[in-house]
Formats: sequence, structure tokens, C-alpha cells
Amino acid sequence: MNLLNASTRFIETLSRIGAVAGGTGILILMLLATAGAIGRKLGQPVPDVLEACETIMFASVFLGMAYVALQRGHINVTMFTQRLSLRSQTLLDASVRLLAASVFTLLTWSSWKLAWKWFLIREVRLAEFPWPIWPFRFLFVLGMGMIAMQLIVSAFVLIREASGREGEPGPAGPEVEAGSAGEGDGP
Repeated sequence: MNLLNASTRFIETLSRIGAVAGGTGILILMLLATAGAIGRKLGQPVPDVLEACETIMFASVFLGMAYVALQRGHINVTMFTQRLSLRSQTLLDASVRLLAASVFTLLTWSSWKLAWKWFLIREVRLAEFPWPIWPFRFLFVLGMGMIAMQLIVSAFVLIREASGREGEPGPAGPEVEAGSAGEGDGP
């Protein structure tokens, strides 16, 4: 299982880098929006703030998704599965992660084709200055690919746990019991 351990470490590193990049984007977004609001109040609007905020927000959200999956931060509703054995819950969770990974893989592939097309035409948004959109399309592709890889690796880790090779099997992710949505902070 050395390949799985190496893959896990690699994907975890990528996920953390994506989270830092996404957080940095949110910080830049906050500063730009503040500068834009102050500039408008003073009668000197900052050019292209709207375009910058739109593209930075788009990239920041998707770069951070893999980190959320790494932290098992997505909501896991157990209303129908709570009576299953821990092993069955773990295998079901692994199956759902593989299904989600296949969806994100398709999103990665199709968004890559579109990003390449937009790269070839050098897509820009017309504003006071032409604002390039195409580089941010590739960040979306990167984010989709990272979450797909994170979900695949997480699924294999869960399968290994369910087979009894590492630790006790258990459902992955914060649980939301029926009628207790919003309670608790996660795992």
C-alpha cells in the first residue's frame, strides 16, 4: 500500500496548497471589494473591480473544495444508513466517493476542453481595461481535478479501512442525525 500512502500524501499537499490559494483569493477579493466600495463613495471607482472579483471568487471556491473533502467537511446525512454496520457504512461512503469522483472527473474533462478553447481565443471581459478570463478557467479545471483525485484516494483509504487493514472502519465525515441538522462542529 505504499502507492496509496504516497498518493494520499501528494493529494493532501495539493489540497492544502489549493486551500491556501483559495483563501488568498478570498483575501484579495475582500480587499478589492472594499477598495471598490470606498472608491465609489469618494467618486473615484477602482477600474475593473467587478470583473476581478467575479473571476477571483470563481477560482477561490473551486480551489478549496479538495481541502474540504480532505477534512471530511462535507455533510454526511445518516438518517437512512445509521442502522447499518460500521463496515457497511464505510463501504457505502467509499462507493459514494467513487461516484462523486467520476462526476468530478467528467467535469474536469469537459471544463478542460472549454478552458483550452477559451485559451486559444484569449477570452477577455470588456471593461475599462480588457480583463482576461481564460487563466481563471484553468484554475477551475485544476480545482475540479483536485477534488476528483481527493475523492478517489479517500475512497481507497475507506476501502482499506473496511477490509480491516488499517484501524477500525467507520463512516467518513461529519454526521447529521435526523432532526439534529446544524448541531455539532464535525468530526
